Amino acid sequence: MTIQAGELLFYEGEKHYLINVPSIPDSIIQLIPRDYYEKSTACYRGYVATWEIKDDKLYLTDLSSSNYEFIHSPPFLADWFNGQIKFGTGNKKLSSSWVSVYDYKFEIHLTIENGLVIEDNIFENTSFR
Repeated sequence: MTIQAGELLFYEGEKHYLINVPSIPDSIIQLIPRDYYEKSTACYRGYVATWEIKDDKLYLTDLSSSNYEFIHSPPFLADWFNGQIKFGTGNKKLSSSWVSVYDYKFEIHLTIENGLVIEDNIFENTSFR
C-alpha cells in the first residue's frame, strides 16, 4: 500500500502532520465537474485538508485538490466530526529507510465531539531511541 499524503493541523501555534485523517462530508466539499480527474495512489481521498484547533474547536481551514472544491468559504467548524485526531510531537526520526515516514517521541490524541475538543492525551513513544 502506498503511504498517503498527510493532512496538516495547526495546534497551539505549531504545524503538525496528522497520523489519521478526519472525514469531510459532501455538504462541505464537492467534485469539480470535468471530464478528467487526477488520481494518485498517494492520496486516494483526492484532497489534502488543513485543520486548526482554535479555542478548543476543530476547524477545517483549507483544501488542496485539483478535483474537489469547497461549497462555501472556509473556515468550517467540524461539528460533524466525532472521534480522535492524532499527531506526533517532540523529537522525530525516520522510521523507514526508503520513505519519509517519521516516529515521534510523543503522540497527542485529541478526542473530538461535534467539533469540540473534550480531551487531550499525550503518550510517550517508549520505543523511540
